Amino acid sequence: MSGGLTVIRTVQRVLGTVVGVAVLALLAGMDPSGLWLVAIVALLQFAIEVVITRNYALALIFITPLAR
Repeated sequence: MSGGLTVIRTVQRVLGTVVGVAVLALLAGMDPSGLWLVAIVALLQFAIEVVITRNYALALIFITPLAR
């Protein structure tokens, strides 16, 4: 039973990371700087804090772009 749960969590985390990379690509294409960059980082950090306790996979969508 726990093996199936591990697989589900792994798939969720991989999908969260893949979507996060897509978000990073979108943001990098915008080439933000200055206050825009500060606002984006603050927004991503806020989103992480809001969702991380409920769903780590969803939080990865916001964590991955910050890893750049």
